[in-house]
Amino acid sequence: MKFFFLTLLFCYSAFSQTKTTDTTRSKLLNVVIVQGYKNNESSVKQLPDVHQNFIVAGKKNEVISVQDLDANVSEKTGRQIFSKIANAIGGIIGKLRYYAYYQKRVSDGYRKNASSDAEAQFMSLEYLFNSNVKLKAELGRSTYLYRSPGPLTDAMFTADPRQSTRNRNYFSPDIFLPSLSLDWRINETTHFNWTNSAVLGNRSSVQLIALADIKEDLTKNRQVDVDNFNSYTSELKLKKLYSIGSLSNVLVGGIRYINNDLHRQQLGKGTGNSDYDLSITGTWGRDLHFKTQNVASFLENLIYFNPKLSVSPAFRIESGVSNVSGMITYLASEKVPNEIKYFLPFIWN
Repeated sequence: MKFFFLTLLFCYSAFSQTKTTDTTRSKLLNVVIVQGYKNNESSVKQLPDVHQNFIVAGKKNEVISVQDLDANVSEKTGRQIFSKIANAIGGIIGKLRYYAYYQKRVSDGYRKNASSDAEAQFMSLEYLFNSNVKLKAELGRSTYLYRSPGPLTDAMFTADPRQSTRNRNYFSPDIFLPSLSLDWRINETTHFNWTNSAVLGNRSSVQLIALADIKEDLTKNRQVDVDNFNSYTSELKLKKLYSIGSLSNVLVGGIRYINNDLHRQQLGKGTGNSDYDLSITGTWGRDLHFKTQNVASFLENLIYFNPKLSVSPAFRIESGVSNVSGMITYLASEKVPNEIKYFLPFIWN
């Protein structure tokens, strides 16, 4: 019995030490590099205390370097930053510097009945009269047509986030930004700048406005809304570097004039078609002009007590008038006009 037990133990030990072959197939994978962005200091920087003719010391003045951002560029969304510009050209011909680009992007969208067709153009011409005086003219344009798939409830999103509740809703801005500026470095301590600019164009939409759980009636007329922008600005600024004893100072002063006319046309009875059509039947439900004229003068002085301590007291006066005129169909005509005059002094540090 003892001999039988020892023999059995020996056989078990020998069997347990027998080497087995692994028949699982293996495959060598390619190297995968994962790049993450966390507190990307290279993409966010600080401006110097004085940037061009602006005193920004002591103010929130982060500068975002768009080429270093992990921004989503697949959709035309105002919350995203476009990090690349295609087809750009630039160069120098004598005293003339030029730069321009054209961009076009088309997207079918993630959701059903969603699409985007966007274009952007920009041109800059800068003429150097001499090393101290230059004149710059710029013109930028941005436009896109966005077909909106409509709202979703939480339950609808959970069931199918790509579904659509609308197939006839459109939104389209078309904005022009011209500017003309004269820059004159009078001497080593004095710098003059005159800038003129405008915001021109429109922002339009045609859509069926209703809650997400209301089924779209394809025979119903859509609502048309159009905003027309006509805004003009002219600003003169002078920067002066000087010292009082051992204290270095930067003085910036100027005057700015603004003339703005926003023409807002809303609640128009549109067509029952399915394309982007801004034509209406009858008159607008609201046809208003929002006009503003404003003059502001300002003075700001940056005082350095030492490299780590500075103060910048400032004074500003604004004077202007804003008024509303036009027609609202559901409101008596004498209740529409409204005028607000204002005179506002500001002191801050």
